[in-house]
Amino acid sequence: MQPDGIVRLSKIQVNPDYLDEYMKYAVEVGTTSLETEPGVLTMYAVADKENPCNITILETYASQEAYKSHIASAHFQKYKQGTLHMVDSLRLDDVTPLNPSNILKNLIKK
Repeated sequence: MQPDGIVRLSKIQVNPDYLDEYMKYAVEVGTTSLETEPGVLTMYAVADKENPCNITILETYASQEAYKSHIASAHFQKYKQGTLHMVDSLRLDDVTPLNPSNILKNLIKK
């Protein structure tokens, strides 16, 4: 990760009426991002056990440029535009790793 890399927690509250549909979009964008964008290091989405409508995504980007490329990609725009009506709230928290020497990288297991 470059000095201008990003570590972010995206906290999303999904409308329960759309949860299953939202999950399909989230899985697709995460998988495509990891498979096709070298600057996307981590895209790890989890649902709260007690309220699965509360989604948290750990995202790491190698640089600001990698992030800008990601949000301009066709697959991200498909996700963003396709889920706008499904999301009740969105909070983006940029965080600082406690141990920056740790390297986070998702791999898609095939």
